[in-house]
Amino acid sequence: MRLKVVRLEEGMVQVACEGEILQLDFIDPPNPLEPMLGPAGFGQAVVIDLSGVIFMGSSGVGWLVVCHRECLKAGGVVVLHSIPQRLEKVFELVKLKDHLRIAEDLESALRMVADWRSSLMTTSTNSGGAVAESGERV
Repeated sequence: MRLKVVRLEEGMVQVACEGEILQLDFIDPPNPLEPMLGPAGFGQAVVIDLSGVIFMGSSGVGWLVVCHRECLKAGGVVVLHSIPQRLEKVFELVKLKDHLRIAEDLESALRMVADWRSSLMTTSTNSGGAVAESGERV
């Protein structure tokens, strides 16, 4: 697998992924995406272009789930886009589409990022005075 940062800006990194995604890709470092994310790490929008991927084994599926989980923990988001048809079948089989943000193309992925950012702003605006039914501040 080859990963390349296509665009890095405050709060978002766009990465192109190409080739075969195999178990060997996760030995050193265990997550090859992490060193490419810059100081914000997983706490930002990570947009991954999968159009150049020709094969993805179960290790690749696991890697995408780990990236998703790491972003959620850090307050970020992963958006995948431009998934080749042969990979779409794998994603459907393992139900990745039910759990990950997947866009048809870069434009759609960027809209998802914009929506995610808007939801963060709405949440932070409402969090100052919002109170849950339990009486806890949210």
